[in-house]
Amino acid sequence: MTRWGLFLASIGCIMIIFSQTTKDSGVSLSTCLAGVLVAIAGFVLVYKDKKNAKSSSKPAKKR
Repeated sequence: MTRWGLFLASIGCIMIIFSQTTKDSGVSLSTCLAGVLVAIAGFVLVYKDKKNAKSSSKPAKKR
């Protein structure tokens, strides 16, 4: 999942950068908002994966 999260975050950042190069303000705003949402989704996936990796690395309790 971390790879997909990083992929989404990268695509989101590219979309944000691309939105700054367009001249049409409507297209620019919608592309920028979509890029922000995609980047946030990617960062959430990375955060959840890191959180799960930390909790799964703890040793199991002995009975």
